[in-house]
Amino acid sequence: MDSFEENLAKIKSIGLAYPKNRVAKYFDKDYFNSLYASSQHHLMNILKTGIEYPESEVGVYVLNAADYDHFSPLLDPVIRDYHHYPKDISIVQWHNWESENWNMQNIASEVGESSVRIRCSRNVEGFPMPAGMTKKQRIDFENLMIAVVHQLTEQKDLEGDYYSLTPGSPYEMPEGIFQTLVNEHIMFQDMSADKYMQRSGIGKDWPTGRGVYISKNRDIIIWVNEEDHLRIISMGKGKETQDIFTKLKKTIDEVESLLTHSFSHSTRYGYASSCPSNLGTGMRASIHMKLPIITQNGRNLELIKQIGKGLGLDIRGEKGEHSEVNRDGIVDVSPQTRLGTTEKEVVEHLYQGIATLYAIENSKILQSEYKRKYKEHTLY
Repeated sequence: MDSFEENLAKIKSIGLAYPKNRVAKYFDKDYFNSLYASSQHHLMNILKTGIEYPESEVGVYVLNAADYDHFSPLLDPVIRDYHHYPKDISIVQWHNWESENWNMQNIASEVGESSVRIRCSRNVEGFPMPAGMTKKQRIDFENLMIAVVHQLTEQKDLEGDYYSLTPGSPYEMPEGIFQTLVNEHIMFQDMSADKYMQRSGIGKDWPTGRGVYISKNRDIIIWVNEEDHLRIISMGKGKETQDIFTKLKKTIDEVESLLTHSFSHSTRYGYASSCPSNLGTGMRASIHMKLPIITQNGRNLELIKQIGKGLGLDIRGEKGEHSEVNRDGIVDVSPQTRLGTTEKEVVEHLYQGIATLYAIENSKILQSEYKRKYKEHTLY
């Protein structure tokens, strides 16, 4: 690692060229210099992705859940900025899993058939966060989860199989299956190819200790040792959103009941996560929606991102973060808010946001402009 002086100089230069980089924006040199050398070293490890890759907008990956309290003078401003919390407003995290009728068939038949997934990130007490785990700890945690899913699969509606990426594991994934599952959006991608995961330490020791649980109906997926210890995912069609939500809650409760430790949680920030962006509910509710007009026939994400920002929605390419929109105009849409909201409100926000996007996509003015430009062969 570079010297502290060199890192401080990097942070200063990043702040000038990359104003969206929150590490540079909120780094306090006086606070940093007030820490013991060991704490300075630990904090630099938390911030190194944001320093190494100045295009990062968060750039923070904690090594332990307790880091949020230990380094609160620096991390709290980052958290508040990302989640839009003024410093004079207390952050209080509530939880509410009451479900509503979120049948997206009511918006439109094609929306009802769109792919919806709701996932929650969870980390388990007794283990460091993935960025701080040793190879042995990754293996130990995977073995713990193998025992958990063996019990989980005894329930008929959660019956499934575990596939490990750990070389030599008795549950090792058959050769050639990994990329197929990635392409089907069931498995997370190769972390050795992700510079952010590698630099943070989360992708270290790949592929050891990683794996995925897939229910027989493919409606429940559990990722093990990706960015967080667990990503528990419930999926289906838009018309089944209420059932997807309810089954996710059931699965999360079952997993926690079978673990020897509780999920990491604080009254202030909710469920702890490796990245501050996932604090709170840890929930991401998303839909793959076809919007060829707003995305200019899949050529441009800028307009849809601007519209999404006004609606409090995060818009990504079909394959997720850092991906592009495909030529059919399929995008991944999800609410931005995770902290200071409830699980119910996250899904409610998705439903209302999708209804608004669908109305915009099908507005006569937008369609007329779209057809005019195609007629003139100026394909955006």
